[in-house]
Amino acid sequence: MAKVKTTFFCQNCGAQSAKWIGKCPSCGEWNTYVEEVIQREDKGKSALSFSGSDKTRKPTAIGEITFETDQRIDLQNEELNRVLGNGLVPGSITLIGGEPGIGKSTLMLQVALHCRNLKVLYISGEESGQQLRMRGDRVGIKNENCFIFTETNTQTIFQHIETLKPGLVIIDSIQTLHTDNIDSSAGSISQIKECAAEMQRFSKITNVPVFLIGHITKDGSLAGPKILEHMVDTVLNFEGDRNYGYRILRSVKNRFGSTSELGIFEMQDTGLREVSNPSEILLSQRDEDVSGIAISATIEGLRPMLIETQALVSSAAYGMPQRASTGFDAKRLNMLLAVLEKRSGFRLGTKDVFLNIAGGLKVDDPAIDLAVVAAVLSSNEDIPIDTKTCFAAEVGLSGEIRAINRIEQRISEAEKMGFEKKENDKHSDTFLRNLALSQAAKYGDKKVIKYFQELFKERDTNPIHADIRGIMYSIVAKNGSMKEWKLFEKLYREEKLHEEKDRFARALGAFSNPILLEKTLEFTLSTHVRSQDAPFIISSVWSNRHGKDLTWKFVKNNWKEISKRWGLGGHFLSRLLTPLGGHTNLKDLNDAKKFFAKNTAPGADRTLEQAYERIASNAAWIKDDKKVIINWLNKNY
Repeated sequence: MAKVKTTFFCQNCGAQSAKWIGKCPSCGEWNTYVEEVIQREDKGKSALSFSGSDKTRKPTAIGEITFETDQRIDLQNEELNRVLGNGLVPGSITLIGGEPGIGKSTLMLQVALHCRNLKVLYISGEESGQQLRMRGDRVGIKNENCFIFTETNTQTIFQHIETLKPGLVIIDSIQTLHTDNIDSSAGSISQIKECAAEMQRFSKITNVPVFLIGHITKDGSLAGPKILEHMVDTVLNFEGDRNYGYRILRSVKNRFGSTSELGIFEMQDTGLREVSNPSEILLSQRDEDVSGIAISATIEGLRPMLIETQALVSSAAYGMPQRASTGFDAKRLNMLLAVLEKRSGFRLGTKDVFLNIAGGLKVDDPAIDLAVVAAVLSSNEDIPIDTKTCFAAEVGLSGEIRAINRIEQRISEAEKMGFEKKENDKHSDTFLRNLALSQAAKYGDKKVIKYFQELFKERDTNPIHADIRGIMYSIVAKNGSMKEWKLFEKLYREEKLHEEKDRFARALGAFSNPILLEKTLEFTLSTHVRSQDAPFIISSVWSNRHGKDLTWKFVKNNWKEISKRWGLGGHFLSRLLTPLGGHTNLKDLNDAKKFFAKNTAPGADRTLEQAYERIASNAAWIKDDKKVIINWLNKNY
């Protein structure tokens, strides 16, 4: 009979000691050692057994071991499949960690609900079955093969696993489990290690893959002993900035795939949405050019993406200039600044330099060096960079521009985002061309309208330059019928690229038929339109001369829902109400004042005041000059 054996574990890093000590020699934390039982008297309990565990195993020559190359399990989630290495390997055990509330449980529940062809057992030690059902209803996915079990004792869990025989097991979380083989509380170092070992043994014997959700410590590392990361096959980090709605899934360890891949998700009311084109979230949509911003093409794993590099250079307010970097290596930033000063003669030694990679992304690709240099110089000289210019090159210490790998993939990604430029085509030429074409179509030039309608029909076989796609869509919509409206509505719902989605949204607000514009307004309040996009679509209809009155009526009739969605601060409500100033009738002015005297518009008071002033000005201008202008037009045209 074995005697009780105890030892002391650091609750911060998992270090082990035979006696209690005040300061951990491994991590430096104080008062973190706790005594735990690691072996107790044998009370005659049998070891856990699973189906297939009693098979006789013997050493086998590696060439005699059989396996299937296409045996990976499709989790019905492209982003997660990519990070895992094109699917989940049977018999593997995967640990996923992240900040509290980042979305680990939501991601795993969505995976469980999506795998309809697989029996999934979701074991929760943190939430009740009712809470998980509520989350499942919010996600909006039904799956009869998803089973929920709220339990923390591993012996009980394995009994139900043996009965149910699932094809995938999800544990939420490993820190809540406990086994009868260890006399210590759940979440202790010895309990985590023993429970993980039992899950590993189960997974390898039965060939059933297991997901373990893990907590993290205050410094961002996975909670529990370091051996936990060695025991599992794959370690994933689910991270993100709470100021953004986006989450990034990174692979830290992967025995079956690359560790350089990442998956990107967007947190929405209905759960996590896969972002198949990350460039849509990493590039800002700006109405005007701003200095200090440069676009670069980078590659994470096998995925090319465009990112926005933002720099701010200003005179140092104190004696020592500041150098701050978010998402980019600060030491590399200092190196590039030294190259600019030494090789190019730019005096940045007395300037504060701040650098930010937009979207909350962290990048270590040397190919963005040139974009960093361009953004810094743009801010220093206060000269905006052409929005259709994309950078991809490494900068050496001698100031030379060095070649980078996989340049074809970077160029292809830039072309998809519209970074294609005619030789010697100036930025002003692009602007004036679009303005001329849109005005020609607006005033009924049949040749221009017919040209764009034919071009639109051939869009699948003859790709259209990004500079004129928005103009083309609006012209086709303005002269379109219900057939075109249904087509644009379908294109908007199915499009994944945000920039293209925005073009389709503006087209839905460009129709001339009031009935179709009413359908567009109704569409904005549906679940197919993102909450942050709807105000811009409503605004586009309101700016349309055929939709002014019906949009104002729509806003008044739906004000309760509009104020509920966008009346809690931010710029959305102000953006939505801006077109009110386009009205020209004093009757509308009085109606608006009366309406908003009874209904508040939080954060949009200044917008309403400006709208009232514009309506009054428009009405006065029409009253004074309408007859003069009509007579002049009749005389000259």
